[in-house]
Amino acid sequence: MPEQTAPPPVAVHRVTMIDPARLAAAAYNPRKISARAMEALMQSIRAHGFVEPVVVQREGLIVIGGHQRVEALRRLCAASGVGLPKIPAVLLDVGEREAKRLNVALNRIAGEWDDDALAAVLSSLGSLAEVEVLGMGLSAREVAALLVPGPREGETGAFARSVTLSVRFDTVEERDAAKALLDERAQRTGLRPGAILRELLK
Repeated sequence: MPEQTAPPPVAVHRVTMIDPARLAAAAYNPRKISARAMEALMQSIRAHGFVEPVVVQREGLIVIGGHQRVEALRRLCAASGVGLPKIPAVLLDVGEREAKRLNVALNRIAGEWDDDALAAVLSSLGSLAEVEVLGMGLSAREVAALLVPGPREGETGAFARSVTLSVRFDTVEERDAAKALLDERAQRTGLRPGAILRELLK
């Protein structure tokens, strides 16, 4: 008697390519984004392509998750004067009640940034153009705050009081060499320059 295999613990849905012109926005969708967030989303899609499938209720082809990405794609194509390409979608056989619950879950369930890990990622990218920052959904102010943070709640001591360091070099070459060493160590270790200096001072 052949051995029976246990079903997977979760359903893994197949991705289908679909014409976004056939999709209808859910009238109940509560998710709204600002004009700046839409511009950031458009920039991300422009830079990286349409990489994340939309979630669609098969009956009526109503979007459950991905409204803003579909709208961003439409705006990009309209501005370029080109037709809409087919996009990846997961088609679900669900009723309206389940579709609404999933819509809220997809829009609400989210994590929080680990600021140190995010700062390490940003540091490893080196110099970022404004358009690259926008494409990640961040602002120049947010990036600056992560890379040169102020004191955190509860912190005391010299490093909590001082977040910048000015060093006078005899030549431009010395300054550039020191900066290059810090940048190289930051990329290799994932630490911020301030953390590297603290390690060197120990």
